[in-house]
Amino acid sequence: MNNQKAARMTNRQLAIWFVVGFVMSVGMSLGGMAHESSLYFFDPFRTGRHELFQWSMMILFCSAVIPTFIYWQFFNRGSLPWFDDQWHIPTSTEVDPRLVLGSVIFGAGWALGGFCPGPSVSGLITGHPNFVMFSYGMYVYNVVRPYDKTPATERHWGLTIILGLVPALLYFLGPFVFPLDTAPRVISWPVSLSVLGGLGIGLAAIIMYQFNGRVLGLCGLWRNILDTKIHTVTRLPQVLFFIAFMLGAVVTYTIAPESFSSPPNEDRGLGWVFLGGLLVAHGTEWANGCTSGHGICGLARLSIRSLIAVPLFMAAVFVCVPLFNQLLGP
Repeated sequence: MNNQKAARMTNRQLAIWFVVGFVMSVGMSLGGMAHESSLYFFDPFRTGRHELFQWSMMILFCSAVIPTFIYWQFFNRGSLPWFDDQWHIPTSTEVDPRLVLGSVIFGAGWALGGFCPGPSVSGLITGHPNFVMFSYGMYVYNVVRPYDKTPATERHWGLTIILGLVPALLYFLGPFVFPLDTAPRVISWPVSLSVLGGLGIGLAAIIMYQFNGRVLGLCGLWRNILDTKIHTVTRLPQVLFFIAFMLGAVVTYTIAPESFSSPPNEDRGLGWVFLGGLLVAHGTEWANGCTSGHGICGLARLSIRSLIAVPLFMAAVFVCVPLFNQLLGP
């Protein structure tokens, strides 16, 4: 009986991983995080585009953080997650050099490549080179970490290799199935979609908290799904999340194809975009969080580490976006 109950609980938890992946993807994509306008907030003095300074990115961020903060501070106190018997929440309060340097590296990578860990993956459905190269930057770092000394005999490569083929496959098929040359191109992202997208991201974080008792951190998810030290079966929750995340991107494209029509740093060399992906993966591993793990979930919990990390990586983006635009072009 206990085994049957545990199995039912596991199935419920897996269903939540799927639901959250879908909602998170739609929120990020519909909110404009895969669109070049997501970076305009960080460079109000962009040459020839002064009128493009806008608050859509900050509006999306606040629309995600505020409901998550209200939930965590006022509605979950004294309770347990519905589908688990404990919380799986980071408790560390240590502010170490890795947190500081990792946050700065993450911000620099975001500015260089144009994406944080989520939007580049949802945009893969289009096969656009920027989405593909940035994702491969994250992939290569997470698979080939020089300080990982795990013996080859203890690694499980099957799922990791299959996932590594996905961007290449979509590079060839995506433009035919999800063409961007016919999608409307927008300059300023609508505030209404920023609010809606932010609320979707916040809802995804709240669902993951309330049902499974876990932080919704995308950098950690991508790292775990690619980690060859983890048995393929154990990575099933992340696999379901990834499948749902891609389905969410398909739905968003169907509703608003302009969400992907103009990726950040579209005219920048793909080598720089790839390097941006490497830096984002490296920085988020050191900082142990990104815009979702630290920015949404961490701030909502008033985590000391997140209160340090978020201003640092945001400051790095503010400094690096105009700098890279001047040196490398937008």
